[in-house]
Amino acid sequence: MKTIPSLLVALALGIGSAHGWFGRETRSGDYSQLMRLWGDRPFSAKVVVQQVDKKGRATELAQSEYAYSKGRLRVEMRMGETAAGQKRKKAADEMAGLGMDHIVMLMLPQEKGPFMIYPGLAAYCLLEERSVGDETGLEPKITRQELGKETVEGRECIKSLVTIEDGENKFQITVWEAIDLNRFPIQTEMTEDGTLIRTTFKDLKLAAPPEGLFELPKGFTRYNSVQEMMMGAMQRMLGGGE
Repeated sequence: MKTIPSLLVALALGIGSAHGWFGRETRSGDYSQLMRLWGDRPFSAKVVVQQVDKKGRATELAQSEYAYSKGRLRVEMRMGETAAGQKRKKAADEMAGLGMDHIVMLMLPQEKGPFMIYPGLAAYCLLEERSVGDETGLEPKITRQELGKETVEGRECIKSLVTIEDGENKFQITVWEAIDLNRFPIQTEMTEDGTLIRTTFKDLKLAAPPEGLFELPKGFTRYNSVQEMMMGAMQRMLGGGE
């Protein structure tokens, strides 16, 4: 049987650090900037997130499945299938054994932050974060500077520097828009805390995903915080025992 300290450590690693498995800390503002580039175009795709060093060398941080429609975003990932999961196989296997290897993040316009859902735990919670600029209620100012054409994922793209001014905040994102996909941004690069992060869309389908993907799971336990969900999962494990 697992001891209480080992359960706490395992759950802290599985739930508390899950944000990093998405390629960076889960900040709703980050996703909101990308959603502004997508506009009202529904789609589904496999998305690869990489960190790029000063020499242009890319290291894969995460890969996941995106579904987007009507301002709603679903990001789904199975840790063992990611490059990071393969590299940290022991940790990924331990999380799988605890039912924490499958993670879903769901952003809904009517909510104040993203939900983190763990199907293996039959549980979810709301991360109390707000997208940048929510308090102002003002539409952001978006400007573009075209930088030429480049090929990404075998598609001819228009490369642009996009500047988003949202109240006192200013963001700059380099965007590659596929000409044959009605200028959908199939790749973006943005600097976060001094690190260049590249996001690339593969297997893109420009069609509305099933509506059920954007519904909170029925029969799952809802918690008020990640910490509360962690404690609830630990209590269930201790109650079941091994």
